[in-house]
Amino acid sequence: MVENLLVRNFPLGTLLEDKILERENLVVALRDMWEKESLSKGRIVAGVLGRVEMKRTTVSPMDQEALDRYLALEGETLFRLPFRQLVVDYVVLVHREEDVALLVVGVPLNLVSAVWELFQEAGMVLHILDVAPLALYHLLDFIEVKDLQGLTLLIDVGKCLTTFMVLEDRQPVYVKGIPLGGDWLTYKIHKEGGVPYGEAEIIKTKELSEKPYAGELVRDFVMALARELKLSLGECKELIRQSDGEVNRILYTGGGGSLVGFEKVFQEMFDLELKSIYYFISGEEMKGWGIFLDRCSVALGFALRGLIY
Repeated sequence: MVENLLVRNFPLGTLLEDKILERENLVVALRDMWEKESLSKGRIVAGVLGRVEMKRTTVSPMDQEALDRYLALEGETLFRLPFRQLVVDYVVLVHREEDVALLVVGVPLNLVSAVWELFQEAGMVLHILDVAPLALYHLLDFIEVKDLQGLTLLIDVGKCLTTFMVLEDRQPVYVKGIPLGGDWLTYKIHKEGGVPYGEAEIIKTKELSEKPYAGELVRDFVMALARELKLSLGECKELIRQSDGEVNRILYTGGGGSLVGFEKVFQEMFDLELKSIYYFISGEEMKGWGIFLDRCSVALGFALRGLIY
């Protein structure tokens, strides 16, 4: 059960993609929420929103100690980034007699350090550090979407980063984060409309559908996402074992996916079943939670992180 949801808006320029530009703004916000709001002081879970690498791999049956040693020695073959620059962890997806299926996660060490130090400066003890793609996966599991056999493409269109996740028979196979999100549209409106950046953000969220260039901008945005999507599918083909490699459906979430025309344009380009994650959540559930899910899908994922352990 989600007891409290607190949202803070930061001045323009506080964050850029996964980089913290104005650290003090974030430290003050964290400290204020922790000290002044009526939050139960339990364990703190935070997330890393940068370019996380996740891979599914299969190994011979072994206990946890042997798995730890194996990844310490062989894990570098799974990632593109240098192994010494990563913090690596894993989740056991399936434990069979003949093999063990793992989801291995590599997070750049500098991102982990940045988040850890941020909470330390705010006077808070961070207990668990999660990654946004797994949080998204936990949310999908929580809302119990039925009939996810074959390949499912899960897309989270955020402010600065879009995450693609490929699921095969409900299990994560591949994930990729790209620096393309809603801010791309804000910048385009700012440049092409000749309006200040702050006003461009308001136009994007409240008035874009009324502008004559709205359809063209949304189409350009979706086409840019589609190019990256097709590249991602090509990169993960060798990881797909059970299916024929054809995507069966696309599920999406995130602020960028709420743009007027987003679903229509995406469906035209891929000719696939395309649904918002929130299509699967009843109004009664949303009413019971008392929150707007499009603002906290990742937060819910972090809160529910134990579901696949």
